[in-house]
Formats: sequence, structure tokens, C-alpha cells
Amino acid sequence: MVLLRLIILPILIIAYLTNILCIQLLPVSKWLKLRIIGYVCMVYCRLYKNLQGIKTITNGTTVTTPKGVLLISNHLSYIDIIIIAAEKPTLFITSLDLGSYFLPNLLARLSGTIYVDRSSFHTVKRDINTISRALAKKFRVALFPEATSGNGSRPRAFKASLLKAAIDSDCLIQPAALNYCRINRLPVSRQNRDLICWYGDMAFLPHLFKLMKLDSLQAKLTYCPAYTAHNMDRKTATQKAYDLIVKNYTPL
Repeated sequence: MVLLRLIILPILIIAYLTNILCIQLLPVSKWLKLRIIGYVCMVYCRLYKNLQGIKTITNGTTVTTPKGVLLISNHLSYIDIIIIAAEKPTLFITSLDLGSYFLPNLLARLSGTIYVDRSSFHTVKRDINTISRALAKKFRVALFPEATSGNGSRPRAFKASLLKAAIDSDCLIQPAALNYCRINRLPVSRQNRDLICWYGDMAFLPHLFKLMKLDSLQAKLTYCPAYTAHNMDRKTATQKAYDLIVKNYTPL
């Protein structure tokens, strides 16, 4: 199975990048290109899940609205992105730190990911405006407000600054709790969680190779009730999302 995945995964990546580059050549607006890319990404993420043996149990309902949606989730691994993107077309937000990893950075940039820089007030303000424009264009935008991935013991405190985009655009916020439940049909525990969780100074390719050796992986994505932050400040809106996610998260 590992050998098969080693053969098929590069083919999937090349095919995906070829599709994205072709879409970039279309004589249409930037936003329409991003919308098409979102659907293409969804299809390829579903193909990768089948290849890797990833099953997702979905609880709750993803909100349907004529406005944009800011999806808030805890963050454990790059697999989180595959699981969320396979559900519905989604624009992701990531930090400039991703530039240190060639393949994830390449895929993210070509997929229209919004890169943010939290180093100063001026850059944060610029990034909030960028996210607000995407929400105003009715995209589902995914944010990991921990600003880093963790080992699964407990979601870290959420950073509140970027949630101002949801307030400015008067869109819905939908928290989603992501749990990894089983590896090779065994419960995820502290002993095996690092086969999924990718954090700290872990190297990307060795971790990916270990992941490819797994027979199966089961995740649970729980959509919490959506809410509007129209009458909230960003800290209150952030804390509400955090509380809902923690309530539906099982520590590893």
C-alpha cells in the first residue's frame, strides 16, 4: 500500500498543479478563478482521502448562507486542511511561516491561500482587509486562530485579531471542532498521536512518509452553531468560538 501511495500521490499533485495553472490562464476575474480552484481542490482532497484511507465522521450542519462564512477550527496537522477542504470549497488563511516548507507552500500559494503577517499593526490591518474582501465575495474562509498546530492535548488560546474581518463584513462565524479518533482502527492516544499531529520542529517529509504507512485514519468534524459577531467585539467573538470548540473537543 505504501508503494502504491508513493506512486499515486505525485501523480495527484502534478495533476492538481496542472489544473490550477490552467485555471490561472482563464480570462476571468481573480475571484472567479479562486471559486473554481476551490471546487477543484475539494475534488483532489477527496481523492487524497480515499488514497490515504481517511474517513471523516461529520456532526452538525455546515451553515448555508448568501453571505460569506468564517470557519474557525482547532489545528493539529496539515491533514486538517485536507479534511476541511474535502467538505466544501474553502479559502484558507495561513502565516508566512509556511514559506519554510517548499511543497505545502507551493500548493497553498497556487490554491489562493491568504497569507497573513502578525508582526505589526499595519500588516494585520492589511490582512484583515484582504480577508474581509473574500468574505464579502461570499467565500467560506477557514482560519486556525491558534496560529500554529499543536499536539492535541488541548486547543491553545485563540488569537483574536483576524476575527475582526468577520465583524467588518457582517458575516457568520462557524466554529468547527476537529478530532482524530482512530489510527489503524485503534484509539488515538499520547502514544500514537504524533503519527497525525504535526507541530513544533517536526520535519514535513519524514512525517508525511510515516503517515503514508498507516492503513486507516478516522477523524470527526463537528460543526458548532454559527453566530454573527455584529454586536460583539473581536475578543468576545473569539472566546465564544473557543468555548464551543473546546466543548466538542476530546483531548489526546
